[in-house]
Amino acid sequence: MNSNQAKKIEMSRILDQLGYQPHHEIRGELWYFSPLRQETQPSFKVTQGNQTGQSIWYDHGEGRGGNLLDFITAYYDLPKNDIKGALRKLGEITGHSQKRDPSTPNRFPQQPPPKTQVSGSGIEIHKVQPLQNRALIGYLRKRGISRSTATPYLKEIYYTRRKKNYFALAFPNDSGGYELRNPYFKGVDGTKEISVLKQIDWLVKRKTGVKPFAVTVFEGFMDFLSALTYYQKEITTPVIVLNSVAMRNRAVETITEMQAKKVYLYLDRDKSGRDLTCYFKKALLGIAVLDKSDLYAGEKDFNAFLITRLNEHPSSFSFHQLQF
Repeated sequence: MNSNQAKKIEMSRILDQLGYQPHHEIRGELWYFSPLRQETQPSFKVTQGNQTGQSIWYDHGEGRGGNLLDFITAYYDLPKNDIKGALRKLGEITGHSQKRDPSTPNRFPQQPPPKTQVSGSGIEIHKVQPLQNRALIGYLRKRGISRSTATPYLKEIYYTRRKKNYFALAFPNDSGGYELRNPYFKGVDGTKEISVLKQIDWLVKRKTGVKPFAVTVFEGFMDFLSALTYYQKEITTPVIVLNSVAMRNRAVETITEMQAKKVYLYLDRDKSGRDLTCYFKKALLGIAVLDKSDLYAGEKDFNAFLITRLNEHPSSFSFHQLQF
C-alpha cells in the first residue's frame, strides 16, 4: 500500500471494514457515531466522493479532521508523522498487505470486527471466561499493561454477530453489560453504564456512617489499568470508570451519593477531557475536584503516557508511589 493507492480509497469503505455504519446522510455527507470515542449523538462527518487526499472527515466532538491517513493515525494511536505505519495498517484493512507484522504476534484474524454495539444489537455470547487468550494478552502488553495487572478486572468474551465469530476483552459495567475492546474494535454488550470499582466497599461502610474521603475517576478502563501499572499499587479510594463521557451525569450522581470530600480526575487531555473536567467542577460544588492529568501533560491520556515512558525507558522504568 502506498500514498497514491491510499488517495483512491473511499473513507466510507474503511469505516465499513472497521465496523461502523453511517447513522444518517445530509446533503451528501455521512454522519457516524465517532470511531475515535464513545458518544450518544453522531458527530463524525464524512464527505463522500473525495479521493483527492484532502480533508474528508471531521470529528466535531474532538474538533479535528483530515484525510484518510490522518484518520488511520488517530484510530490506531500512531505517531502523527508515522505515514509508513498508517499505510501498513490501511493495507491490513483493505487486504493489500500480505506480510505479517513481526511486532504483532498472535494477530487477530483478518476479518472486519462487528458493528458498534448497543443493547439488543444481536450479539450472541458463547463464553465469558478469565483472561488467558494469548492475542488479547499480547494486545494489553503492547498497551503497557501486564496480565497480572489486568486479570482481576478483565475477562475475555467470545461472541457471534451476523454469523461471524469474534473475541474481545470484557470489562464489566454496572448495568451487567461489558465494555468490549480488541485492537480493531471498541463497543459495548448490553447497556452503556459506568463501572464502580469498590476497593473500599463504601456501600457497606456507609451503613455504619463511614464515608469515603475521596473518589478517583477515569474515562476508560485502559487508563485505570495504566494507573495501576504506573503506580504499582492498588488505588485505595472507590474508583469510577466512566466508559463514556456521556456517562458524566451518572458519575456525578454516584459521587454525590458517596458524599466524598475530594474527587481525583484522570481524564483525557483533549477538548472532551477539558470540557468534562469543567463539568465536574461545576456540578460538584462543595467538593474539591482535582485535575491530576498534569502528570501526563503532552500526551492524550494516561495510557499514551505509560506507553511513551515504557518505550523511552524499557529497562529502567521508574514506577512511582501512589499519592492519594
